[in-house]
Amino acid sequence: LEEKHKRRTNPFFEKMIRGSYVIVLRLDKKLRVKVGKLGELLFDSGYYIYTGSALNGVENRLRRHFTENKKVLWHIDYLTSVRKPEYAITVPNERIECRLAGILSGLFKSVRGFGSSDCNCSSHLFYTEENPENHIREILRKNFNASSERLIYYTEKDLISNNRW
Repeated sequence: LEEKHKRRTNPFFEKMIRGSYVIVLRLDKKLRVKVGKLGELLFDSGYYIYTGSALNGVENRLRRHFTENKKVLWHIDYLTSVRKPEYAITVPNERIECRLAGILSGLFKSVRGFGSSDCNCSSHLFYTEENPENHIREILRKNFNASSERLIYYTEKDLISNNRW
């Protein structure tokens, strides 16, 4: 009981929010990137939406995505190593990345096989010419009952400078 109380009141454990997230990157011009076994991919200018989950701390995972110099582990690392995300939106305590990817695949152009080597999804990365922020918020609200109060919005400043806590 005493250990559980420590975890609830310790600021370190408060940062360990689990859940799913969406990161959005914007490319000002076309970009050619080698992405692991997918090979060299050409990314058009516009916005890229990536959906993922982190069961051991969303903020730590997002901090990694917003850092350019890192060891490349996942497909998204190849892209975020050359272009930092604009922002991220999280849905705490929910594992919805594949269901969300399914919805996004019906609305946006997908990058086949990207970020989905460990599941049956066709992709976890999607493309649009316009900033998708309002669209993403509406999708989360409508399909996952994720009201604006439940969503957490992050920028690089929030994650890298530790302003969030």
